[in-house]
Amino acid sequence: MITQTNKELQNLYSIDEHYLNSLYQKATSLSIEEQINAELEISKLLSPVIPSFSYDYFNPPWLKDCKFDDNIWFIERSKNLKKIDFSKIYIDNEIRLVDSPFLNIFKLWLSTSTSPKLNNGITLKNKSLLQIININLSLIDSILLNSKKVKISKRGLHSLNSEFFKDIIINISLSGVEEGIYDFKNTVRQYLLNNIEKINIHDVEEFEREFPYIHITSENSLNFSVEQLRKSKFFLYNKNAYRTNNSLKTTVNSSTFNKLYKNTLAYEYLHFEILDELSLNHSTSRRKYASVPTKSFENKNLTRARIFHIVRVIESINLAFSLSNIKYKSIKIDFASIFNHVENISNSRTTTLPSKVIFKAFQDAFIYVHKYMDYILDAFHNIIIDVESLRSSKSPKFVLFKEKLYPNYIKGPLKELDINTWSTFEFLDVNSNNKNIGLPQAYQLLIGSISILIGTVMARRQSEILSLSATHALYPTNIDPEKFPQTEFYLTFNNAKSGSGGGIDLKEELNLPIPTSIAKIIYKLQEFNHKLLYYFPKFAKNPTLLSSLDPVSISFGYINQTTHNHYLDYFCDYFETPIIISESQIQQRYYIRQHQLRRFFAMLFFWANSFNGIDSLRKFLGHTRMDHVYNYITETTPGEVLAGVKAQYIAEHLALPKEHAAYIQNIEALEPLLKEHFSIGYFDYLSYEEISENYDRALSRKELEEYFYTLLSSSIIDIKPMFFNSKEEDRIRSFKLILIVNENDNIN
Repeated sequence: MITQTNKELQNLYSIDEHYLNSLYQKATSLSIEEQINAELEISKLLSPVIPSFSYDYFNPPWLKDCKFDDNIWFIERSKNLKKIDFSKIYIDNEIRLVDSPFLNIFKLWLSTSTSPKLNNGITLKNKSLLQIININLSLIDSILLNSKKVKISKRGLHSLNSEFFKDIIINISLSGVEEGIYDFKNTVRQYLLNNIEKINIHDVEEFEREFPYIHITSENSLNFSVEQLRKSKFFLYNKNAYRTNNSLKTTVNSSTFNKLYKNTLAYEYLHFEILDELSLNHSTSRRKYASVPTKSFENKNLTRARIFHIVRVIESINLAFSLSNIKYKSIKIDFASIFNHVENISNSRTTTLPSKVIFKAFQDAFIYVHKYMDYILDAFHNIIIDVESLRSSKSPKFVLFKEKLYPNYIKGPLKELDINTWSTFEFLDVNSNNKNIGLPQAYQLLIGSISILIGTVMARRQSEILSLSATHALYPTNIDPEKFPQTEFYLTFNNAKSGSGGGIDLKEELNLPIPTSIAKIIYKLQEFNHKLLYYFPKFAKNPTLLSSLDPVSISFGYINQTTHNHYLDYFCDYFETPIIISESQIQQRYYIRQHQLRRFFAMLFFWANSFNGIDSLRKFLGHTRMDHVYNYITETTPGEVLAGVKAQYIAEHLALPKEHAAYIQNIEALEPLLKEHFSIGYFDYLSYEEISENYDRALSRKELEEYFYTLLSSSIIDIKPMFFNSKEEDRIRSFKLILIVNENDNIN
């Protein structure tokens, strides 16, 4: 008996040349409809032998506890389910979506945009899947929000044409999703104006006795007068829009404006801009200063890559139309017409931190950990034991502990930290230079410092560091580096970019060498985590090497990206990473992020001659030859990252004298290239110190770095090491960097 699968395979093997030619003609046709029909035929033929072609558009594998025909869908997220409720939606505010032909189109659109066929044959992992679904839902929201304007209930599918989607792309390219689709600020403005019109100013004055009006100096994006802002804060406070208990974030809750977008599918899952002018105080974050931008350009336009991605999602609706067996006019977006309307589109990249920022941060982190780690962990171990019976925060003894008993645990060098309160979390004045901290802040600084150390020496992604095992991050396991200093240790982690989605989400496990000094720190943290696992069931459910501390309940949990970034920010404020003055005269601090630390490995090689550190790097990597170190770095560092590091090195070393060990040979060849490609007649070098003092001149330095990055990424120039031997030892001991100019240069 021949099985169904065997029959399908026989059909595949029996294809004749005539059918193949016919299929080829369809696939290469100018008609979108013909191309899609060919794709569907190919999928049917190849599905028995290639799993990605067996994707069922009417039963996508990511639906959880529901079916395609249901009016409410659920999709699994990391901690809960994402709900898509089609039953609450109306077309033109009068026709229920579930009673219209659009329901099936929207469902198929979501299904097709996430299929392996439209994603390079890859079964998407959950995070990537949800990103595409959110994009798609936002595009559906744009249809719903414009449904009355374009008369969708009367015109039907004819209203969804290429021009309609082109306008959407242009709007979000210029203004972002929150303004281009949701018109967020204007919608909020009208909502507030409608509700504050009849508010009595005397009631506002009474409210301001408890919450004095503070004028926020940042941009007033709502264009409100002072009186309108005062009334708005009064109105929002009475609507319970603020979080003021045990939090510095007296900003408006993001959910406050949900009711303004009831007839949408994606809004509640999006993170919109915090409107600073509506804050009750200056402290809209735990940072003391604004952040120096981490991207190479600051305009709000989408990048070209992002636009291409959204267009791909839009055009996947053609397949949804075809699967619905309806007549339609294919959607095709002309990129040239988009870019003609949107100027200054650039491929944004993460900027490279100045070398001195990272080296100083690494030094501060190492000293802090070395001096205080043992005492901090010992203090909290004893605190956990002593207050375990007082777990309820309402217990008088629990309150007494935080008010009077905490000094009993401050011993040894911890006394130098001037800890004179349990926690400064509730009282932190971001404008104060006072370094007084509480015990929880000492712990947060410890985790921030360890993050800096691991992040700098391992050059891994933030998600990989945050998912390190609580007790088995080191290999060999259960060996104390203090007692076995000659043992080589490795950090065990899961490669975030490996594996695929679907029912089984496996990632490649890697073991990379880690310095013994850092291994000692990780081992101590693992020993502390064993104790946390015993006392905190919540932590035990999702244990990670780095943990977060709630100073209110004195409980520990896993650390997420937001908390991790808070700890890094606190580290930068405490150790006072450098500040520059922005073009608009705003003080900006270098707040370190893990994606910037990933560049450290490559940076260390290029700065080696400046700091005499190449032998340390060579030993750390386990190589015997310096040129092997360079080969390792260039092979493992992404091209755009390496180009960024080289661009920064050139920008910071332009003015070195020829006799300096870090001088770049042939550097004089840059000036004519800058004149030729960027019409620059003259440029001046600025030292790091000058940059910190004068932003206007720093901006020219930033521009120079961007020019160098363009020349490097376009292969017009390169800098490479020229190694030379030591006569005494007959092995490579040093190198010089040389600027290479390629003859066949071209900038697209």
